[in-house]
Amino acid sequence: MFTEKAVEYYKETRNNLDGANYSSKLSPWLANGTLSIRQVYHETRRFEKENSSNESTKHFIDELFWRDFCRYWFMHNAGKAFSSYGIFDRTSNAWKTDKDTV
Repeated sequence: MFTEKAVEYYKETRNNLDGANYSSKLSPWLANGTLSIRQVYHETRRFEKENSSNESTKHFIDELFWRDFCRYWFMHNAGKAFSSYGIFDRTSNAWKTDKDTV
């Protein structure tokens, strides 16, 4: 079923900008939820069982975990992510940025 086996070379080609087999080309579908990260993970594991496991397949799975982590981190901290203090409550440091106090 896996005819091109491009994931075997993912680590070497993921940052290339031209060609048919650079990157995974899955970002748009993963980003809008059309394709599940879990589904891609399980298919990658199946690929590893049927073919081989190497640094590229491990790197691809690591990238999936980071994408999932960042997605849930942002869902949890969305309201604070772009505030002046980030996700931390640093109201005690308000004097450092309050121009009237300084």
